[in-house]
Amino acid sequence: MNTSDHASDHDLAAADQAEQTQQAASHSSFSSAFQAGCNDARERARATAPKVKQAAAQAAYEASYSLAFGAMFASTLVREFLPRALKSGLTKGAAAGRNAARSAADQWQPAPS
Repeated sequence: MNTSDHASDHDLAAADQAEQTQQAASHSSFSSAFQAGCNDARERARATAPKVKQAAAQAAYEASYSLAFGAMFASTLVREFLPRALKSGLTKGAAAGRNAARSAADQWQPAPS
């Protein structure tokens, strides 16, 4: 083996070593960046969660309030304008419907063990 062959083998080995070092650094920086991104996302989610929960609770409150208000306002208004005979028929019909629904639900209940 002559000196030029030995030098070229040495150059190839050095180049391989440099490439491996660069790949290791690249993998390390990717891993570090990925970990930093995960940590940042976790912190931001923890900071945002209470605001999201509060907004959802407020939306649920407003929706339920609006539903209850609308239902009660409409039913009260209708009840005030209906003649007594119609009111009586609606009241008795509602009671009969409630009783029929309870009876049907009782039939669907599993027998106690």
